[in-house]
Amino acid sequence: MKTLAAVKLLYGRLTAQDIEAFTNEAKTLAALKHPHILRVLDFGFAQALPFLVMDYAPGGTLRERHPSGTRVPLAKIISYVKQIASALTYAHAQKLIHRDIKPENMLIDADGTLLLGDFGIVTTAHSTASMKTIDNTGTVHYMAPEQINGKPRPQSDQYALAIVTYEWLAGERPFRGSSPIEIAMHHLSDPPPSLCQRVLSLPAAIEHTIFKALAKDPNLRFPDVLTFAQELEQISQQARTPPVIQRSIHKENAPSVPRHQQALALTRLASTRLPFSQTLQSQRTHDVVQGATLFMYEHIEGPVRSVAWSPRGYFLASAGNDRMIRIWEEKTGKTKHILHGKRETLGKVNIVIWSPDGKYLASAGDDGIVHLWDVASGKEVLQYTKHTRTPYTVAWSPDGKRLASAGADDTVHIWEAASGKELSRYQGHTGTIRAVAWSPDGHNLAFISGFKVNILEVASNKQLFQYEGSNTVVWSPDGHYLASISPDEDDQIICIHELSGKLYFTYRGHSGEVNTLAWSPDGKQIISGGYEVRVWQARE
Repeated sequence: MKTLAAVKLLYGRLTAQDIEAFTNEAKTLAALKHPHILRVLDFGFAQALPFLVMDYAPGGTLRERHPSGTRVPLAKIISYVKQIASALTYAHAQKLIHRDIKPENMLIDADGTLLLGDFGIVTTAHSTASMKTIDNTGTVHYMAPEQINGKPRPQSDQYALAIVTYEWLAGERPFRGSSPIEIAMHHLSDPPPSLCQRVLSLPAAIEHTIFKALAKDPNLRFPDVLTFAQELEQISQQARTPPVIQRSIHKENAPSVPRHQQALALTRLASTRLPFSQTLQSQRTHDVVQGATLFMYEHIEGPVRSVAWSPRGYFLASAGNDRMIRIWEEKTGKTKHILHGKRETLGKVNIVIWSPDGKYLASAGDDGIVHLWDVASGKEVLQYTKHTRTPYTVAWSPDGKRLASAGADDTVHIWEAASGKELSRYQGHTGTIRAVAWSPDGHNLAFISGFKVNILEVASNKQLFQYEGSNTVVWSPDGHYLASISPDEDDQIICIHELSGKLYFTYRGHSGEVNTLAWSPDGKQIISGGYEVRVWQARE
């Protein structure tokens, strides 16, 4: 017909029984008619080798379009998931399970439409004794627990699609290992690492939806893959729709507001009576503040991942996906500096933080480098380049002489701010690090790795103790206690530990996930945020 086609050979000699099985399955595949399934046009045998003739997809695969390590915008992910889910729903209705969902098997047609390929080749391989078409090393990253145990079902494809969704969002798969067996064991027994810790701007409801599809028990997942796709789209739309539409008020037209009544330099405060949760025992009504926008800083392209006040409160810094760091005046919103670095652009910036004296900024992002900037001149003064993968978090020591940085290379680096000289490196753990915090006296360092809180003695580079915790860890102002969040998804508990590692006190009562904690400056209260915000009386 003078049209391009793709021919796939399945290497392996077939017995008479295998030939019959292949022929029956090839006929089944050729009968599949769906706009998001790659068509099988013909099949046969060449010198006893079976082959399939399929439509040619000129756009390549989604793995080629989005190589490993890259992140995909949420809106595009939703489009991909809907198309693949549609194909899987049709196939499942035909009593077929794909068993090998991964970006390499998602092809792009000339008009940009996704086509799910290799449909049935995996089941053919499983149903014939002499053929091997699966590279388990490559596909075990996406296998559901029941499929690893040899009992795939339609929900197994849902699990694999959720793993792919996780990878597109985070830029990495949830489970890694040195062997297929190690990766398989993660799928069988370990919860996936928090997506919200890896993608700080991600709504918690998106993570919850993906993690439901990743339930170890297939009966706890969505009833079908289409429901998963629809839920993901609905939650995404809700996240993009602001709950309150506020009118932007330019600073010069705004009323004069004393400094102590300003919040983030963007909000005029007004007292109102609202229910506010305080302490463990009661829900009471207190005066809290309600914001009216003073002005909006609107010169930013793409999501902002990090904002920070200067220590004296005169300037703010913001950074994110537009690969720039902006320093702007608190009073006017006027841009003071736009920082680009020595190269043309930075990578996407994950964090920006001021030095204690306000003279310098530290930033880290997807270029794998921690940058130091002189605020007065706007010039880059130092690059710390010893991380092997993306650094996600940076913290200045209280005296401003050292920095701690960590991220996807599973390593905490401590180094001199003045020279960039590495002082120590701690590798006694595994897992991406999303948060580090110096103790107020600068002697110890706390960091989150996986679902563990680790306390490191900086001078000796020795781990003092470790306990379960997730999302965040914060020191009390006197440095005697640490607050963290239990990793139990069903009962999010705020845990207070002593420096010895002994559990001192717990707070319960949040109706859902807890994402962040902070101590009041006087150490008398703790604030926690999740689906609601609560203030707790710190135990004396």
